[in-house]
Amino acid sequence: MKKGLMTGSVFCFPSWQPSESVRKSMAFQ
Repeated sequence: MKKGLMTGSVFCFPSWQPSESVRKSMAFQ
């Protein structure tokens, strides 16, 4: 659930530090 939300946020908010977001997403996986 959170993974999907995080991923969506990254795609919806590219200005929201995508690098860090992606890294966190991968770590969560």
